[in-house]
Amino acid sequence: EWLEKKKRFDWGDLELDHYSLRVVYRGLGRSDEDAAAIRSNFFIPKDVLVYYFEIEIINEGQDGYIGVGLCSSDVELDRLPGWENCSLGYHGDDGHIFRDSGTGIPYGPSYKTGDIIGVCFNRKDNSVFFTKNGLPNLTAFKNIMSKRIKNLKPVVGLRTLGEEILANFGKEPFIFDLNQYSYILLSKITWRINEYNRILLVQEKINIKKNKNRSNNLNTHFPEGEILPGVETFFLHQIDTVLFHLCLDYSSEIFHQFCCLYITERLKNIRIQCLIVDRNFLNTEMS
Repeated sequence: EWLEKKKRFDWGDLELDHYSLRVVYRGLGRSDEDAAAIRSNFFIPKDVLVYYFEIEIINEGQDGYIGVGLCSSDVELDRLPGWENCSLGYHGDDGHIFRDSGTGIPYGPSYKTGDIIGVCFNRKDNSVFFTKNGLPNLTAFKNIMSKRIKNLKPVVGLRTLGEEILANFGKEPFIFDLNQYSYILLSKITWRINEYNRILLVQEKINIKKNKNRSNNLNTHFPEGEILPGVETFFLHQIDTVLFHLCLDYSSEIFHQFCCLYITERLKNIRIQCLIVDRNFLNTEMS
């Protein structure tokens, strides 16, 4: 839900509903100095590799100067997203994106009343892209997390009279198909894992040919309970991307246990394949 917001003296420029999800602009709306922003009450969790939320434009208001994006917790909330340092945003009036600057870059279509805009942060790629009515746009920002920015929160900004938005942080189904997005990533990463398995098997065949007397020491190359150098890191690097959607439902501990089990089974299969190759090779040599 939304929590932090800009206040002017004893009244707020932004009004929240009872559930702290609907935001209405109540400011003067005469110039950029009257802009107001609000951010969520939680950081993007560090154990979630892909984070997504949507806002529905209930009313574009007088001019549709609405912005949505991400920012750090110390960003001032009196300007639209992207205009301040450690802030980025996608604006509805012109379809431009902004990052740490008041000068925008053409990015996507403008949006207005009835449109649903999504923000997707991919921690693995360290990038952000936006969606409109369920359709993804190209990557908008790269190199999001850095020494300067370690945590981010969802943020939305309004500027003119009548503007109103409703946020969805996952309590309701998203318009954007996250399952399809995860399937595409899963297919790509699964291919990479299978390709790495093939490389390991080829390398083992080469090792067998270099040492024909390994028949009494078949487990030397794949010691029981020991993972080849670099393999565990590789699999963890791939699996946390392949299974990023599980992070939305499972704790980090459960996810880690699942990864370790997956690695063990994959390496066991590789070891068995290599032993079969080894014995077949020895039988061929003996005959």
